[in-house]
Amino acid sequence: IKGDFDMRTREAMLKGGEYFADEVLIPGTGEQSYLYLTTTRSEEDYEMPPKEADQLSEEQQWLIRDWITAGAPWPDDQRVAMIQKKFAEGEQVATSKALSEDWQNRRYEAEKLWAYRPLDPGKVPDGMHPVDFFIDAKLSAAKLAPAPAADGQQLARRMSFGFTGLPPTPEDVEKFSNAYAKDPDDAVRDYADRLMATPHYGEQFAQHWLDVSRYADTAGFANDYARPNAWRYRDYVVRAFNDDKPYDDFVREQIAGDEIDASDAAAQVVALADLLAAPVYGSSWPSRIPFPTSHPLWAGNLPTRASEIAQRLAGYDAIFALGGKSLITILYSEGPAVPPGCAVFQLSADVRDLGRTYATRLSVVGDIRRSLEALLPMLATATAGHAAAYAHLRVGAVDGLRRRRAALTATAAEQFGAPVMTPLVAAQQAMRAIGPDIAIVDEAIATSVHLRGFLDSAWPRQYSFLRGGGLGWGMPAAVGCSLGLDRAPVVCLVGDGAALYSPQALWTAAREALPVTFVVMNNREYNVLKNFMRAQPHYLSTQRDRFIAMDLDRPAIDFLALAQALGVPARRVERAQDVAAAIEAGIASRTANLVEVVISAG
Repeated sequence: IKGDFDMRTREAMLKGGEYFADEVLIPGTGEQSYLYLTTTRSEEDYEMPPKEADQLSEEQQWLIRDWITAGAPWPDDQRVAMIQKKFAEGEQVATSKALSEDWQNRRYEAEKLWAYRPLDPGKVPDGMHPVDFFIDAKLSAAKLAPAPAADGQQLARRMSFGFTGLPPTPEDVEKFSNAYAKDPDDAVRDYADRLMATPHYGEQFAQHWLDVSRYADTAGFANDYARPNAWRYRDYVVRAFNDDKPYDDFVREQIAGDEIDASDAAAQVVALADLLAAPVYGSSWPSRIPFPTSHPLWAGNLPTRASEIAQRLAGYDAIFALGGKSLITILYSEGPAVPPGCAVFQLSADVRDLGRTYATRLSVVGDIRRSLEALLPMLATATAGHAAAYAHLRVGAVDGLRRRRAALTATAAEQFGAPVMTPLVAAQQAMRAIGPDIAIVDEAIATSVHLRGFLDSAWPRQYSFLRGGGLGWGMPAAVGCSLGLDRAPVVCLVGDGAALYSPQALWTAAREALPVTFVVMNNREYNVLKNFMRAQPHYLSTQRDRFIAMDLDRPAIDFLALAQALGVPARRVERAQDVAAAIEAGIASRTANLVEVVISAG
């Protein structure tokens, strides 16, 4: 059978495949037909399906045998028409990424698909543990009796291998056996606690997650190059199990990517800043802001031009860079981001990021949280005699934060009455509605810099931003963020261009009934791409102010119709005074909704 076996028509089946040719289906032969032998796994070299777990049931095998014996009848045109009608009435489901349209666009009734059915936990009898109930049901279905109860020595070995992957010591076996003879429940509980308290517990259970995430120290197969820093992720997973990290935090940290956030070091960074009264700057292109933006020492995110970063850091004698992605530059400008005479000290768990772009006075490889935990007591001793000076700097930081925010608010007030809403005003009004406690997923490049200026939250994980430059991340990320936060409200800010890359996230949010408010900042163009080109004055497009394929106005995109077509209610806002109320109403609705905010390109 093998390749080239076509089952779409009777004639094609009679023709056969690569092997056996016209002997695959011989009408009237029943159990002698190769089609029957292979589908019932009776022919060792040509078993179908390939997985033993997918073997056909006896009833299915009989149906194939009887159909062949009856002459392999094929439905007539009337029967085919009825099948096609049923096919059309079902729900289209893309079941694979196969190229064949017949395979990819099959239709089913949604309620019969396991993926669309709600989980059924089953009814567990009173007084029975769900795990015991599950195992007992499987044993009963297989007509098997439970294994006899293990004695103390056997159980000690099973528990040790199960929890740590290692055999128990003779002393542990003896200790457990004696305790088990006196009180089995207490003995099992105490021994399990002791095994889970060892580092080997994390090593044993991390392997299951690492298998699912396809972890490997090398790339494997034909291009088997080494991954010299892959061990960092392996050790992170091991620590997560040993530290009993909450599952939602575990998943979010792997999605986020920033080192401070991934190492859960926000508290240690705050303690470091407080101890030294040192201003804290965020990365120029942050996937997260792992520092409370309401803290007086928060100095905002760095700009993305090297020359502007150097201006912001001018006057500092030293920089302590935490992580490897602190000084990312997007647009070219003359000169380095680190001003002359400023020493760079860097701490990162990734050796490849140390001194990668700028020379460092000292580079240290290490986990940020654990390294700072070791460093803080030493710094406290070293700075003990300078308390008054640091207190003065902290007071100055409070005043500085107040002045910066007042200046930003004043600028927004000046622009409030503009004929078309400016990105700064749109960001300010959006933050008025969002407040300090609602998670933000931001992919609105036109307003993102302004939005970060208005962040004012004690929650170091409020804000998420795309790590790379590829568009389309924000809307599906907001759906995942709400699910990860136990279906909490999320506000997703997205540009009109980025919204065109993954609008299907609206349908997912509606189907899952997630309280995500999608705010489309619509300037009717790929403004960020135009600005990238404008930053290069030698470009011909910049000189002529003519940019190819970067305008989204002919025809204009109807985001309200797009959202409503995907099951999401939507509204359009053109006046600055209406933005906050529209977003507040969206958040209060506790359902998926979209707010289109019309802004200027400036």
